[in-house]
Amino acid sequence: MNNDTEVTNDFLKPLIDTIESNYVAICQSLLLKPDGSVDSAGDFVDIYGRAYNSKIIPNKVQPILSARGASMLVKKKIFFKLGKFDELFFVSFEDVDLGWKTWI
Repeated sequence: MNNDTEVTNDFLKPLIDTIESNYVAICQSLLLKPDGSVDSAGDFVDIYGRAYNSKIIPNKVQPILSARGASMLVKKKIFFKLGKFDELFFVSFEDVDLGWKTWI
């Protein structure tokens, strides 16, 4: 992994390639903090049905429950079909809600 947090000209290419080449509605990049540590590698669900944020760097593309809004790419038609972000989730968890609705 490159710990350089500088944004490159083609930083969206891996996300675009993933969403175009697979049956994927929403995807997320690895989200890093300014110090280079992992902020989010996607949201998953535990055995109790609770969403949690992974900080483990994946070695391949993998299914996630939901994508963190700060690093999410979503197909426009899916976003609008699902009703966009639910305004009842005022500050957080609107991205998790969208992920649940996508899977359902």
